[in-house]
Amino acid sequence: MSREKRTIRPYTVASGLSSAFKSTEVRLGDDLSCSAGSSLTVDDGTFTRREVWVEWTTESEFDRFCRRLTNAAADTGVHPRWLRLVVVARTGSLKLAEKLLDHGLDRLDDIERCTRLDLDPGGERRPVFCAGTHGTVVDAYVALSPDWTSGSLVERRLPKRAASWLARATFRLEASAQAAVLFQPRPLTEAKREELGLPQGTLRFIDLGGQDLEEAIEGTPDVDVLVDEGTLTALNANRTSAAAVFFQRQLLLDFVSAVVFEYARSADSGTITLYEDVKDSLIGKVVQLIAEPNDEARDRTLRQCRSDPARLVALAEDVLRLREGVNQLFRAAR
Repeated sequence: MSREKRTIRPYTVASGLSSAFKSTEVRLGDDLSCSAGSSLTVDDGTFTRREVWVEWTTESEFDRFCRRLTNAAADTGVHPRWLRLVVVARTGSLKLAEKLLDHGLDRLDDIERCTRLDLDPGGERRPVFCAGTHGTVVDAYVALSPDWTSGSLVERRLPKRAASWLARATFRLEASAQAAVLFQPRPLTEAKREELGLPQGTLRFIDLGGQDLEEAIEGTPDVDVLVDEGTLTALNANRTSAAAVFFQRQLLLDFVSAVVFEYARSADSGTITLYEDVKDSLIGKVVQLIAEPNDEARDRTLRQCRSDPARLVALAEDVLRLREGVNQLFRAAR
């Protein structure tokens, strides 16, 4: 017995609709793209900072793409005014789903070939694209308008339910924060406090151990990031709570600050260093975490680590969404 699974719908759709998204891609920045029905993994820790665009087709084929949609609507027996081009993004880790685009097929002359998805109308990044360790699934549809009525119960080939989709493409954007794993917190025990001469009120202590910040390293750097033993136990037991999320972001910011200020103190001011030269080092990993994912931005960020570390830490605070985290913490406390 065959176990093949297929989606069977009780109506027919013109081939121009069923293949509508064969050339559509979802792009992340300038260098990564995901075609319909496939997946893309961003493994350099930059997912939450990348621009996300849907590119309906190539520039030379865009007019034909629009004509094919409207003609296929007519061939299916539905006027374009009853059909909509819809894009939805969803992420299971944050339990979010958000409609990003809803555009009538009768107005395709005013849709852009490339549509940006990651920003809301106020210019803020949409929460659905903030799952930096899990990623997001983007679905594009040609769907019936919510106001649709089939008009004739005798016509069996037309869909009867409003908002039914006639064409669909799925783009799986997976993310990994492996590049952003700069340390593993260790418990700050009483014995460790005594060894380091730390007072009882110390919550965390970061010791870079005199490591050469420009020397290439493999895996997680061998540095000491110590967190009060009781606090670390509570953190591990409640990792998804607002308090735990904020503390983890703050701890990462503290680590970045320690690395950046040490680099500014110890770097040779007379030497010009490029990101490519230090990308596998500790300072290179910090730059990768903070900068936009292109060489020019990374070179600029590396220079700023040396010339203006305080401003660089302020940039890191934005990248790590500390403001968002503290606001979530206050909302959870209400």
